[in-house]
Amino acid sequence: MTQQLTISNKEWMLDEIRKERLRRKLLGSLVEFCRYFFEKSGRKFIVNYHHERIADSLEDRVSRLAGHLVINMPPRYGKTQMITCWIAQQLARNPKAQFMYLSYSDTL
Repeated sequence: MTQQLTISNKEWMLDEIRKERLRRKLLGSLVEFCRYFFEKSGRKFIVNYHHERIADSLEDRVSRLAGHLVINMPPRYGKTQMITCWIAQQLARNPKAQFMYLSYSDTL
């Protein structure tokens, strides 16, 4: 019985370590955060250079290195996905954070 508990405790500990590593990875990188949750929903997030630029610009905004941020790109380039992932990531980092998200479309 004691051996089974020890094995279970080891498995539990390894599982907790894996969860913590994943949490740090996702909270440390917006691109990884988006990729992870896209894959969880059965979709694939194909990263291109502009996604990295958007992520860097949003992170600069959080660090107060940038003022207001306007992202102006053609449709279907992943702007909405990146912004919604960023908001979710920021809320995971700080549940008391507040956001105002505006869009021209009623369907968002």
